[in-house]
Amino acid sequence: MGLYGVTGFFVLPPIVKSQAVEKLSDALKRPVAIEKVAINPFALSVTVSGFSVTDHDRVELAGFDRFYANFQLSSVFRRTWFFSKVSLERPRGRIVVAQDGRLNISDLVPPPADGETGPPPALPRFMIESLSITDGSLNFRDLSYPTPFENISGPVTLTLNRFGAGGDTAGHVSLEGRTESNERFKFDGSLNLDQRTLSGRWTVTGLNLPKYDPFHHRMTLFEVADGRVSYDVPFTVDMHDGLSWKVGPADVAVEDLHIRARGETNDAIYIPAIQVSGIRADSATRTASIEHVAIEPYSAQNTPAWAWRAANPAETAPGVATIKATRLANGSIDLETLMTPRIEEDANLAKPAAPEQLWKVSVAEARIVDTTIELTDLSNERPAHLLIHGLTATARNASADKSVEIPFEAKFDWQDKGTVSVKGTARQEPPGVQLDLTATGLALAALDPYLGPWLDARIGDGTAHAGGSFAFAREPGAAEASLKFTGTA
Repeated sequence: MGLYGVTGFFVLPPIVKSQAVEKLSDALKRPVAIEKVAINPFALSVTVSGFSVTDHDRVELAGFDRFYANFQLSSVFRRTWFFSKVSLERPRGRIVVAQDGRLNISDLVPPPADGETGPPPALPRFMIESLSITDGSLNFRDLSYPTPFENISGPVTLTLNRFGAGGDTAGHVSLEGRTESNERFKFDGSLNLDQRTLSGRWTVTGLNLPKYDPFHHRMTLFEVADGRVSYDVPFTVDMHDGLSWKVGPADVAVEDLHIRARGETNDAIYIPAIQVSGIRADSATRTASIEHVAIEPYSAQNTPAWAWRAANPAETAPGVATIKATRLANGSIDLETLMTPRIEEDANLAKPAAPEQLWKVSVAEARIVDTTIELTDLSNERPAHLLIHGLTATARNASADKSVEIPFEAKFDWQDKGTVSVKGTARQEPPGVQLDLTATGLALAALDPYLGPWLDARIGDGTAHAGGSFAFAREPGAAEASLKFTGTA
């Protein structure tokens, strides 16, 4: 074996272990433990086992079971630090935000440099042929909210092939993992350290919305009682000269969304499914577009909600989007109050400057399918109960340009009898609406409470029919708006 082998196998490992424990403990200001260091001088490899850092609260801050790196002697000739393999088994970390907002690792974060910072220094030339992380985990806890938040990511697997700097090489990156609530995430793409670009596809499945309530608890009066979000986002990030990025075409899906007032058991909003597809955005041109947005019913046993309702007219169809609201005696609507965020402005924070260029946003199609709206009006002497169900509506070519006319159409059932359908266009500036209206067999009894302040009469029964064209417009500079209806009632 010779002196070289004896030194590598037996002499160096305990020295490296002792020095690493001492130096790392001083640098991290925390106790560091290493179970074993092994060196193979012939394979030019090092293995570190049982690494652990203990935090100030005597709980492990970070650690791993095994680290392995294999260095290549050819690096001398390539003028590049070349590793054929680097692997890390069961790495783990713990990040805690205390009640006062301080991180448990805040003492490890260097203070920002004074003065202007130039471009980041060039990375040393290196190449890792294969880098892998297996069975990783990260525990994040935030105690600064009234209800503490906790997320445990793991197991997480990461692989990088041909990962390095100095050779203008785009290495392949693959990341996959899940959380304690079975939220799954995956990334597949490429990373170029020299060009400072990252591109690929980021996919998240089953994001558990109630879990993230602590983050908006102080700002909202509502809670998300249930709901899952999944999204698939192809993207490119370029940090070579500033920061620019592109997204798309991306898709987002929300399932089984339940929103209610805090402390209540009944939903104010229930949406079985929201589909957003064809999302594109470009930070350089400040443009964003969406091909399709839809609120859709859930089909129970492959039966559409409208067909189920036809067969069961006395019951509420399963999986139908439902919005419930109450107009209170003072005229306010509880749902509007519920959804208005409570924002506390900090006088010490400077208001953000207005952007030099506003984003141009467009939506090719927005659609609501088979939705129910229930309104209870308590502002009259006698309460009114209004019901719109089977609401299906479509709007197309919506845009941030307020002068664009948006075509739309809608159809819904009124109370227990009657249908309404409309079709037309709407514009924000100058305000204008043109539509064709058809109403057939509208039950009038539901409107009886509104007669109280005007007539000493009651509506016991009856239906109404109407049809015609409606136009509303307010031209720039005009003192009054024009309103016109042509048709029959």
